[in-house]
Amino acid sequence: MNKIILSSIVFSFMFLTNVFATKQLEVRNSTNEKIKYELTYCFIRPNKIKHYKGILGPKASIFLSDNIISVDKMKVVIVNAKPAAENKIKIWEKKLYFGDNESRIIKIYKKDGKLARKIYKKY
Repeated sequence: MNKIILSSIVFSFMFLTNVFATKQLEVRNSTNEKIKYELTYCFIRPNKIKHYKGILGPKASIFLSDNIISVDKMKVVIVNAKPAAENKIKIWEKKLYFGDNESRIIKIYKKDGKLARKIYKKY
């Protein structure tokens, strides 16, 4: 009985805070090559938290902003990424795969946050 109550509390907490584990980030670079990053420590931020710093693959930090309710407006800011050539691209459009196997399209911006021209249309 205690296990059922505890499980219910944990599930309720995860649901109420909108914390969902992400699996991978797929990016197309300027040569239309698909680049996949494993999101090893990243989740959609809970409400009322302005940003969350996560890890985007090896040696690349990101910030997720907005929450899962408005995922289309979510902004992912690249703080540091390798190889360095990829850092020159100001904005990427790609799919972010969530644990529920749904894919949502979001945009990646450079650290300065300034918008650049779209490289790829939504797919």
